[in-house]
Amino acid sequence: YTLATKLVLAGVIGARLTWDITHWNEINSPLDLIAVWNGGLQFSGGFIFAVLAGIPTFRKWDRLTRWHVIDGYSMGLAIGLAFGRIGCTSVGEHFGSKTNFFLA
Repeated sequence: YTLATKLVLAGVIGARLTWDITHWNEINSPLDLIAVWNGGLQFSGGFIFAVLAGIPTFRKWDRLTRWHVIDGYSMGLAIGLAFGRIGCTSVGEHFGSKTNFFLA
């Protein structure tokens, strides 16, 4: 549970940092850097930061333990990704913009 908590915290921090970097023009004050209550988390940054936070612990385990634990964490990742995609769709983040391109 300690490792899972560490991975979730690293994931949330990484998700927010990558959102801040890619949406820099939407930040108007220092409080906007941490304003997750206004939305703004990115899966890719969260995943990368969680993996980086877990690598030191994963390297200490033998191969069989590593595969068993990662197999268990994959279920949590799938559930979290599903809820995240529902959230992104509900706020209209992935709809894109209108186009007149004939194949759109």
